[in-house]
Amino acid sequence: MTCLFSLSVSAQEGEAIIGNLHSRTASLSVRSLVQQDNGMIWFGTDRNLYSYDGYDLRPHACPDGHIQVNALLCMSDKLLLGTNDGMYSFCLENYVYHRAAPLDKQMIRTLRVCQGNVFVGSDEGLYRYDPEVDTATRLLE
Repeated sequence: MTCLFSLSVSAQEGEAIIGNLHSRTASLSVRSLVQQDNGMIWFGTDRNLYSYDGYDLRPHACPDGHIQVNALLCMSDKLLLGTNDGMYSFCLENYVYHRAAPLDKQMIRTLRVCQGNVFVGSDEGLYRYDPEVDTATRLLE
């Protein structure tokens, strides 16, 4: 699954979508966003993760409490969330959070994929993360 953010709509439709979203997100600080191939848009905000299907904006509360989502990365079956308190994966099938143990308690600023590798930029350095086995290797301090 590739995640891109491109929205093909007419000017009128675009104004309606943006107006609808603005009225629902006015009190949120959107820090990151991705769009799935199926059109679902995911927002990382200062108060958790939200999804927007074109009609409804839905919060997805983390069981650990409010999290500030600084970065989002869409994988085939999950989202990776970089937060002020480490990294989480969010299953796109059952909407369950899982804390990424090796990067616990770090402030994650950015998430990128390059040549099949997931790179994580945190306040403590640059890491290569393997989401299949939940391990991280420090590359730079």
